[in-house]
Formats: sequence, structure tokens, C-alpha cells
Amino acid sequence: MVSKFLPLVAVVAVALIWSASPFENEVAEITYSPRTIDQDINREADGAAEITRMLLADVETGEINTQGLSELRENVLKYAASQARFSTKDADISWQEMGPDNVGGRT
Repeated sequence: MVSKFLPLVAVVAVALIWSASPFENEVAEITYSPRTIDQDINREADGAAEITRMLLADVETGEINTQGLSELRENVLKYAASQARFSTKDADISWQEMGPDNVGGRT
């Protein structure tokens, strides 16, 4: 007998809680306000140069250190080359596949 009325009681309880909630159930109206020119990044060449300077410049001096960037690039390339030596193709790793082999859609 209780199981017959349980869904009805649950729906009524949810409706009462929702109607008595202190929050407004209305969606606030959103107004459109276009951006001003001052808010946009300058879309000319000097704007691109400014973004490049912000990305590559030294934090302390604000200058782009080309020698330091080239040394950094060389170090990154050396590290990548050293990591490539330890690839799984060259390492002596034995692998025993444990399945499942019959996964649908794969052949």
C-alpha cells in the first residue's frame, strides 16, 4: 500500500519545496553592451609585437634575451633527444598481453 503512493508523495514534496524556495525562479534579463576600442587589444602589427614581447621578454628586465632563448631551445632539444633514446622500441621490455581480445568493434 505504501509503495503505491510513494511516487505521488515524492512529486508533491518536490513541488512544494520548489515553490517555497527563497530563490527567484525568474531568469534575469541580460543586456548587451558592446566593447569599446580601449578594451580590445590593438589589432595592428604593434599589438602583435606587444604580445610577442610579453611572451618572450625577461620578467625582471623586460628585454628579449635572444641568446638566452637560443640556449633554452638547445637545452630543450638535447633533453628531447635524450628522452627519445629511452623509447619503448629500444628498451628491453617484455610484454605479455592479457586480454580481452574480443572487444567489439576492433579487428
